[in-house]
Amino acid sequence: ESNELVSIWPLTTLINLTELDLKSNQITGAGALVGNAGLGSGDSVEMESNSLDCVAEADNLSLLQARGVSITHDCN
Repeated sequence: ESNELVSIWPLTTLINLTELDLKSNQITGAGALVGNAGLGSGDSVEMESNSLDCVAEADNLSLLQARGVSITHDCN
């Protein structure tokens, strides 16, 4: 939380992640999380207070939710 992260692409290969607190950073996209094959049912990601482009990221957020990831964000 609050680490001023901009890019989360290095998380793509960390397939054993189960909880991610990415709140209050400068992250603009969730594509790296979709690319992480290990994220799925029972995993949680917190992405509130970031710079997500909600329209552009709607598909990525939906894909994560469809895989069973509990994801919180500021997009409606």
